[in-house]
Amino acid sequence: MSDIFPLYIFPEGSLSASVITTVWVGVLVIVFFNLRLGWLLSGLVVPGYLAPLILAKPWAASVVLFEGFITYFIVWLCSEYFSRWGQWSSVFGRDRFFALLLVSIAVRLTMDGWFLPIFGEVINSEFGIQFDYRNNLHSFGLIIVALVANQFWKSGFVYGLFPQLITIGITCLLIRYGLMTFTNFNLNSLSYMYEDTATSMLASPKAYIILITTAFLASRMNLHYGWDFNGILIPALFALQWYQPTKILTSCIEAFVILGISVLILKLPVFKQATIEGGRKLLLFFNVGFAYKMILGYCLLWWAPDVKATDFFGFGYLLATLIAIKMHEKDIVARLSRALLQTSFTAVAAASFIGFILTFLPQLWSWPLPQSRVPVFLTASLSEYELDEVVRQDKVAMYGNKSRDSFAVPLPQEMEIFALGVRNLLDYAKNRDVVLFEEAQAHLARVNYRVDLIQGSYLYLQEHLPRRGWGSYAINLDANNQLVVEVPAPFDERGTMEAGAKLFSVMGAKALAIAGTQRRTNADGSSDVLANYRTIFQSFHREVAHNDVLQVRGYSNEKIHRQLLTEPQGSSDGSTRIDSGIWVKNSLPPSLKLGLLREWIGGFHLEWKVTPFVNLQRDAVREGFAELILSREDLRKILFRTLLPEHGLSVQEHTQKIDGYLRDWLLGSKTEIAASGTNLYIKPQFEELLFFDEEVVTPVIDLIRTEYKRTGWTESGLAALRSIDAAAGILGYHFIHYRHVDSGQDYLILTEKNDLAERRYWGNYIFRLGPSNSFVIQVPRPGYEINSFEYGVALFESLKAKAIFIAGASPNANTDKSADLIRIANKENVFNLVSQVLQRESRSEPLLLVQSRAFTVRPDSPTTDADVLLSVDSGVTDKENLSPLQKRLLNNLDQHGLFSRLVDGSIETAGYEVGFSPQALYLRQSENIEFAMLWLSPLTRSSYQQQSENRLMIAQFNALDIPSNDMPLYQKLAFDTSPGSSKTIPVDLRNALTEYIQAHDIVVLSSLLTRWSDYKFERLIDIDSKQAFLLVYFPSGELAIVANLTPGQTDKIVKVGVNNIDRLLIEEYINSRSAWLEFVKQDEAS
Repeated sequence: MSDIFPLYIFPEGSLSASVITTVWVGVLVIVFFNLRLGWLLSGLVVPGYLAPLILAKPWAASVVLFEGFITYFIVWLCSEYFSRWGQWSSVFGRDRFFALLLVSIAVRLTMDGWFLPIFGEVINSEFGIQFDYRNNLHSFGLIIVALVANQFWKSGFVYGLFPQLITIGITCLLIRYGLMTFTNFNLNSLSYMYEDTATSMLASPKAYIILITTAFLASRMNLHYGWDFNGILIPALFALQWYQPTKILTSCIEAFVILGISVLILKLPVFKQATIEGGRKLLLFFNVGFAYKMILGYCLLWWAPDVKATDFFGFGYLLATLIAIKMHEKDIVARLSRALLQTSFTAVAAASFIGFILTFLPQLWSWPLPQSRVPVFLTASLSEYELDEVVRQDKVAMYGNKSRDSFAVPLPQEMEIFALGVRNLLDYAKNRDVVLFEEAQAHLARVNYRVDLIQGSYLYLQEHLPRRGWGSYAINLDANNQLVVEVPAPFDERGTMEAGAKLFSVMGAKALAIAGTQRRTNADGSSDVLANYRTIFQSFHREVAHNDVLQVRGYSNEKIHRQLLTEPQGSSDGSTRIDSGIWVKNSLPPSLKLGLLREWIGGFHLEWKVTPFVNLQRDAVREGFAELILSREDLRKILFRTLLPEHGLSVQEHTQKIDGYLRDWLLGSKTEIAASGTNLYIKPQFEELLFFDEEVVTPVIDLIRTEYKRTGWTESGLAALRSIDAAAGILGYHFIHYRHVDSGQDYLILTEKNDLAERRYWGNYIFRLGPSNSFVIQVPRPGYEINSFEYGVALFESLKAKAIFIAGASPNANTDKSADLIRIANKENVFNLVSQVLQRESRSEPLLLVQSRAFTVRPDSPTTDADVLLSVDSGVTDKENLSPLQKRLLNNLDQHGLFSRLVDGSIETAGYEVGFSPQALYLRQSENIEFAMLWLSPLTRSSYQQQSENRLMIAQFNALDIPSNDMPLYQKLAFDTSPGSSKTIPVDLRNALTEYIQAHDIVVLSSLLTRWSDYKFERLIDIDSKQAFLLVYFPSGELAIVANLTPGQTDKIVKVGVNNIDRLLIEEYINSRSAWLEFVKQDEAS
């Protein structure tokens, strides 16, 4: 059975996710109970209309029913009770329904616009809950509330409530466990299933004016001329489509098709003897209409898949069916058609005039907001900042609204207040009346917006904390045209926000609109500004966009390219690139400067048609709308132009290897790592972490993988790296490209700028460019766990690891312990973030994270004799069971003469398990990622001490006038000395050297100098490893032997030829921390 279902019955893109389908099920249920139990045949649309709401938004469905109940009781009281003392009589027929319609509008205005928002806010504040009243406590539908109320009129509320609930409930069950289980019907998003006028009371006041005017006129026409429309709502709904004449045409065609086919069916022999009236006729006609939509949907899906099938359906759910039924009953096809068209057209003209007159009325009241107090924000002058910089900073704050369901759906009154503020700012831009500006400030402050003056020319509207994901907007006070630039998906299409802001400024456009969150932040689609009418973005568009709009988009993935059917072009390096394109609706925006655009991005193709994507802003204008879809390369070109000169990438080339460079850099300055008790570490905010992830770390890891070649960075890679560097600069970080001259090895260092007034101390991150091994080194407590940093950088080089991460603060830097990165309470930090991103972006490639830690002697328990304790995330206690990468790590320890032991739960190793280390928590979300901790003993760590900082040894050698030098050991041996055979060194001299290396006693060193006064001695600090070596020279001046003053392996000897100073052998000697480097002649080696 699972292979059969779901049955793909309904055409995709139309009836597979449409209220029409649910209304069809509801009609079936109502007709069934009408024919079997005699229940009233009214409210035909109600069950099918409410069923999707009950399944997706039960609170909204409850509001619809509640408002219907209130509407019924108000009209009933006025008609049946208060009429006894009033100057009116009881209402019935068309007058009764007109009264229900008027009262339902008043009820929606009161409930949705005032009572429910305040009620929701009170519930949240009083009971401490987080109920999303903005997205749930509002009703749907232009007339659905009136239809709910009308169902109770004949039966009464008590006897009518049960049938209503039963029909709605059965319809829900059939849809949920019938259609949605066994067919391809689904509830994708209410924003796609319902029109804008259905979801918001204030979305289109024009619709309500037309609805009331036409219903009133139809009632008068029926009274005076006997024109019967099958209800006054038929011409009212018909009139709503006069602004879309094609809908008038499709509705008429659908009605004629239903009538024609139904007449033919009724003439069939099987129906000649049957009585087809009432519910049976309704069901027959509606089934014909539904079948027509099914066939039309499939035909359009096959022949014109790019078009929206529902555009070719008649308006409404039962409109064409009811028109066809009335034509059939009265046999008045031509007369009904003429009356319907004449009445609806006349009513539209009258309603338009009424609406125009209403615009001249003064603002008599202000919509109340649910906040207990309204904040007031003064305009802050940011004239010293460029618009590009302000937009980049604002983008960081916007990342706070990327968490799941963080977008707050604006209330209708909030949208209206925002629109009032924007209108005042537009008027201020024309005549510079300060009163208008102050009014705009007051309006915008009530909806949590502030107005900043940028560069003396731009009014920048941005949300104040807490942000709700409503976006940011700009108005150009010195605009020379009417162009509006919009960026509807700044987080789904990376780079479009900065590109849109730059095009806005260089084109002298009138306004800029930037959406404030991802399109899919809210699971129900309400955060998608391209598909949802209830957004501040759409409100701004309605106020400023008038057939002169440029919408900036980006090729976010290959799916968009396939849908737009543009051919990829060949590039110079043999790869393919996608050309940018402009998609135009009817005509180009009058103010769009194609020449300037071509100058900025080069070539692009022009398409005189719209894209196949949902776009409400495009649908709201008739012409002058262009969608600029930029390729990655062209986005980089625009972003490159937005960068200031100081955003150039820092490049450093040194003869010093990376481990020595890092030691000198991070340990040489007391300001690079926040010390204990300084409270200098700044805990990152949620939006800063998201920004760091998506704008800095993830892009640079992808860039290293794709744009760094053996010869270095590609041209496009360098441009992209500069753009990422600018993004990092927003948070005070930058990239350094470090090259070791001798080996040609490149590194990319992400570190904090040292010239900032206030630093964050989030850490330093070094990536090896080019070939590397599958290890990542972590040093979470540099400085605090003594010499764990020095060992970590040494391990980074010896393993040729991919990266090394070094924390930027002591765990005790802040008195509240927030700087301790290994505390589970502090897991939200940049150190963990970079680690997680690297794991995520490594995909299925094996990777071992190695953390450099330190253990101390515990006086209250036995201490292990191992140099290093190794703990792994899997809990393995037998070295034979280690993974290949873990065994390679173990071999590295052995090569350096370090005795290792696995953490096995014994009393000596207890407490050193991986456990719940924050850096290991992400392993469950990754594939082929392993984690290990290396716990170094005090003696082992002391051998990795930076000897240039060994004050005792420095004082000893200075006191005895032994010269010291800092340079690479290999360079010294290969170019500045002439080695002799170490075989001729006196045994007593070697023993004396061994005694000093073990004790570091100045008396031993002094006696050594006195006894062998004809020998020369020199102390050398290798600038790469920071190890100290003692070079001993024969009286002849030849180099006799090299001794490591702090060896890790006290008995190991490395031999090198006198006439062949092999670099690899010297590196082995240094890396293995062997005690002796001896020089042998060829005959001695043999």
